[in-house]
Amino acid sequence: YQLVPIKNVYAEIGMNIEKINTDTIQTQFGQTTVLEGLKQAKPENIYIMLGSNGIAWLSVSDMISYYSEFVDSVKQNLPDSNIYILSFPLSQLQENRLKKNQY
Repeated sequence: YQLVPIKNVYAEIGMNIEKINTDTIQTQFGQTTVLEGLKQAKPENIYIMLGSNGIAWLSVSDMISYYSEFVDSVKQNLPDSNIYILSFPLSQLQENRLKKNQY
């Protein structure tokens, strides 16, 4: 949405919470993992929005595990950065599945 300069956006089509710790993306520092790009950029603020695709096939425990692993790595490597976790709105169907733990 052009609210953040494109050089500061670490995103790729198909990137998801399951692959965030292993797959590489193109950054201003070259082809690297998101964490490595963040370590080089050393941003003051980090906004993370992941999981909207994975909610269709990952269990709640897997989502929490992948998210925790990534956020813990960011905190460990960038202790002075502020981390903001952005949520996405759930549809009524998704909310019902989560309540029934059908993921």
